[in-house]
Amino acid sequence: MLAVEITGIPEMTARLEGMESRAGDPLAAFEAIYESFRSIEEKRWANEGPGWQALKPATVAEKARRGQHPGILDATGALRASLTGKNAPGSVYEADPTGITMGSDLKTDDGWGLGALHQHGTSRGLPVRKVIDASESHALEWALILRNWITDGVLEGGAVSIVGLGPRGL
Repeated sequence: MLAVEITGIPEMTARLEGMESRAGDPLAAFEAIYESFRSIEEKRWANEGPGWQALKPATVAEKARRGQHPGILDATGALRASLTGKNAPGSVYEADPTGITMGSDLKTDDGWGLGALHQHGTSRGLPVRKVIDASESHALEWALILRNWITDGVLEGGAVSIVGLGPRGL
């Protein structure tokens, strides 16, 4: 006669119930993703890019004449603060159980999105300087934060290690 014993059902049930609960309320994970976003943006601003075209000598001189910060895209510090500072004027962080929105809603005096002008450049010669540029590795980090929250209740991304991606340096 064959006998089968199944163990661990209460533990598995508790784990699955925890996953269901965390999947229905991902706000803690979204807050961790937002912290990661702000950290990435702080590094981008500290390094003036990558890929940000240097300021023209006339722009450097004009900023000095006006007493503005000499850094690229940093005349007043408002755009930088809106992307790196929690609760800074213009900072956007909206989250609900269905998603997250992060960025800046600062506008120019004539109503243009300040970040969008630099993100895409203009036909009048303003160069493209991407103020937000989420790479594949950033997206994977954020996916890991969400996955780790749902599966284990842990709020960290850890090392990005995805089977099958190969040596891409993520």
